[in-house]
Amino acid sequence: MRRSVLIYRDEGPESGSTKLTIIALHGSGGTFEQLLPLARSLGEGVRIYSPEAPRPVFPHYGQREGQLWFFVQDVGVPEAPLFGDSLYQVEQFLWDVAEEEDAKTNPRGPIFLLGYDQGAVLALSLGCLWPELLGGVISLQGYLPEVPGWALPDIRMNGLPILLVYDPEPGDPPVDLVKRSAAELTARGAQVTVEEVAGAGRLTPSVSGLLSTWLSWATVH
Repeated sequence: MRRSVLIYRDEGPESGSTKLTIIALHGSGGTFEQLLPLARSLGEGVRIYSPEAPRPVFPHYGQREGQLWFFVQDVGVPEAPLFGDSLYQVEQFLWDVAEEEDAKTNPRGPIFLLGYDQGAVLALSLGCLWPELLGGVISLQGYLPEVPGWALPDIRMNGLPILLVYDPEPGDPPVDLVKRSAAELTARGAQVTVEEVAGAGRLTPSVSGLLSTWLSWATVH
């Protein structure tokens, strides 16, 4: 019985030939399709689960299309109720995927979270909550959030590989927020790599090679 109510795309190799699994979490204004081209470029043997945020953007922010995970009060500060609901839904989705992959092959390959923008904020938060379920976390333009009235529990991350990728072009998030997040994740015991990549905020092809190289390293650590 599935826990999560999120709609999603599931694609990848036949059962038994999966080397690793990626849960791709799109950004604000995106859909489940936003990260699929990037995830598909990461090599053979990759199974991709791509859930979609439950809330339409319109009429918020003047956009007419796309979905969002939560509203933002200020830079680095999500609005608490919707952030909490989305974090819970993605957490349940993670458990669904882990059980489904366990049923297909034992032992299953590692599960990686790949998040962009708001999806990266959720991915990093989940990495702090359930490091034992994951092989690693990839954050594109993400950070650890400051949520009013809530804090991440003090759970040791036991060397969980985390890749933080940010775009040097001015924008969201600020570089100092990414670096503060890297310091906190390191203090929690994660193996953190921080990379500056021009065009990362636009998901340019330059991101793909970096992610493939990092995944090759992370899967043997």
